[in-house]
Amino acid sequence: MWNSVLATLAALTIPGGGALVRGEPRRALALLVSIGGLLVGGVLIGGVGVIDRRDERWWFMLQAPAGVTVWVVDSLVQTTWKGRSQGVLRLPVDGERVAMEPDPHTLEGERPAIVPHRPGEPLTPRASLGRSTEIGSLYIAAAGLLNLLVLVNLWSPVGSEEPGRAAGARS
Repeated sequence: MWNSVLATLAALTIPGGGALVRGEPRRALALLVSIGGLLVGGVLIGGVGVIDRRDERWWFMLQAPAGVTVWVVDSLVQTTWKGRSQGVLRLPVDGERVAMEPDPHTLEGERPAIVPHRPGEPLTPRASLGRSTEIGSLYIAAAGLLNLLVLVNLWSPVGSEEPGRAAGARS
C-alpha cells in the first residue's frame, strides 16, 4: 500500500518516478523520455501559453495528470505572463503589456495596469498563431493521459498472475 502511494507521488513529481520507486529503472527511463518528450515538444510547438487552467480549462484537465511540471508552468503563465495575480481584468493586446504603475490610493503605492509597450521592454507572450497552439495542447494532453495510465498501472497488483494466463484459470 505505502509503496503504491510513494510510487504515485513520485510519478506525479517526475515522469517515470513511480517505476523507479518500484525498482524498474529501464521502464522509468522509457517513461521519462516519452512523457517528458511530449511535454517539452508541446511547449516548444505551442509555447508555454498552451498550459492555461483558466482560459483553456478542458485542455488543462487532460494536461494536469502529467504532473507537477504542468502545474508549475501554469502558475507561471497565470502570474508572470498574464498578470492574473496582479488584478488585471483583461489581457493586453498587441502593443500593450502588464506593468505596475504608481497608485496614490493604495497603501502599497502601486497597482497593475495595462500600459503601452515601449522599445526595450519585454513583450507579453501571446498564444501562437495557426494550428501550433492546438498541436502543442494535444502533445501535453497526450502526456497527461499517458501519465494517468501509468498512475492506474502503479495501483494494479504486481506479480499476481503469470503472463499469458487468465485470472482464475486453473491447470
